[in-house]
This record gives sequence, C-alpha cells and structure tokens, in this order.
Amino acid sequence: VISNNQTLSQPTLQAISAEQYKGIPGAEVTFPKAGIYTLEISGKPKVDPDEFNAFKFAYDVTVQAGTSAQSTPAAVTHQPTVNATDWLLPTTSGAIAVLTCAWIVKRTLRK
Repeated sequence: VISNNQTLSQPTLQAISAEQYKGIPGAEVTFPKAGIYTLEISGKPKVDPDEFNAFKFAYDVTVQAGTSAQSTPAAVTHQPTVNATDWLLPTTSGAIAVLTCAWIVKRTLRK
C-alpha cells in the first residue's frame, strides 16, 4: 500500500473466502485516512524460477472515510420480518369473500 511515494504497509496474502470463492489470496488493509492510494501486488516463484514468471502490477484506489468492515458470516439467513398489519388485507379479503358467498347462498335459498 503506497501513498505519496511512501510504502505504508506490506500485508502478506493469505487464503480467504469471499462470496462463492474459497481459498483465494487476500489481505486485510486498514487505510489511515481517506484519499488515493496505490495498491501494488508482486510475486515470484518460491523454489523453481521456471514455475512462472515474476510479476508486479499496481493500480490506484480511492478510499472514502467510513467505519471498518465487519466480518461477513459464512452463511447469511434471511429472516422475513412480519409487520403488524401484514395479516389485515388477506383477512379482510377472506372475510368479505365468505360473507359474499353466504349472502348469495342465503338469497338463493329464499327463492
């Protein structure tokens, strides 16, 4: 993590799970303040230099002020909320339908 040509931190990548991806390389970074930072990622083979070519790339990110992120639970279960008036419309509609049917039956039986 670089700001104003000064290296702020060099976190080590570790295996993380994000959304449906498991074991992808990632790191947790806390930025000191809002601003534009350069993220530089580099890598080289540990043992065999022919395993892959060394690489290095960088890109700028804009950081906005805010609160630190909380850990995302492995599985989030959505619990539907029940509003106190959620029962009102179906119950009223059902009552009107029953009363209408009863009125029609009663009227038919009178004839």
